[in-house]
Amino acid sequence: DTFNDPDTKDDTLSPTEYQRRLHKRALAIHNELNEPTIIAVQEVETPDVLFDLVDQPEIQAEYGVVWNEGLDVRGLDTALLYRTDRVEINTSEQRQGCTDLTDGLGPDGNHDMEYPENDITCDLDGDSGYEGNRLFSRPPLVVRASVCLNNCEPQSRESVPSKTDQVEIWIIVNHWKSKFEDTDNHQFTLLRRLEQSQFVADLFNEIIAVDPEANVIVLGDFNDYIDSFPIKLLEANGLINLLKYVERNNRYTYIYHGISQVLDHILVRLDTTLNLAFVSPVHINADFPYAYKSITESAHGSSDHDPVITAFSSISHDRYLPLIPLMR
Repeated sequence: DTFNDPDTKDDTLSPTEYQRRLHKRALAIHNELNEPTIIAVQEVETPDVLFDLVDQPEIQAEYGVVWNEGLDVRGLDTALLYRTDRVEINTSEQRQGCTDLTDGLGPDGNHDMEYPENDITCDLDGDSGYEGNRLFSRPPLVVRASVCLNNCEPQSRESVPSKTDQVEIWIIVNHWKSKFEDTDNHQFTLLRRLEQSQFVADLFNEIIAVDPEANVIVLGDFNDYIDSFPIKLLEANGLINLLKYVERNNRYTYIYHGISQVLDHILVRLDTTLNLAFVSPVHINADFPYAYKSITESAHGSSDHDPVITAFSSISHDRYLPLIPLMR
């Protein structure tokens, strides 16, 4: 945003640059993503930024915002945008974990990989004493929503949309620890991502224990590859990575030093009422030179990662895909 927050290491934009970036993201949502029903968002500074985004004239749908303050030193949090004509939010909460890692990372680390230290800030074993440090700088956002599949239009201006054809979905929005501190010889950040993965897997199992037929979507920027141990751990707990339905040469969502990578994932566990219609990265950012970030009237370069879009249908049809990962 345009405000210099003294409590965070935030970038402060001029009003002109702020509006330009909002415009580019609005073009991406409207022109390239066709205004999806639900949008998981990472690296958002305040809810006001999201309200400014969805108020851009390019976006025709009415969007609501779910946001919680995290602990990121730059003030960057996870959030959810949802179309108010199709979605009703039932519950939302941010979930934080506690770890005994002494890795210098996370919100309580000194970020010194040679002499790592972590402040003691949380109760690790449930005895009301503090023994651990907080696991996430950007804790997962857990949202339970009712999504209208059909008959969503109001019958008249005075009436509300029909909610007779709904499906309940649990959504867990993620932004895991990056690999910033890793070197060619040591993966300093891997253990924290592994514990973050286990924490999210436990959240998933917590939901399933209460509702064995629950529809759960776990998505976001995981900062790890499709065949990495943290992603495999989620799959081992019963989640299906939809990126495995995408041909290998099209899976990437990020390019680092010329190497295409899959860092952004959508993993699901769906009941038999929903069918996967399609899934695909939308290559509007990673393929384009840095100069596109400054081209106002283009959605290209609106982020450093490519978004991933997926659609589901409640109608059973041969052309829809069974939820069995396709390894190509």
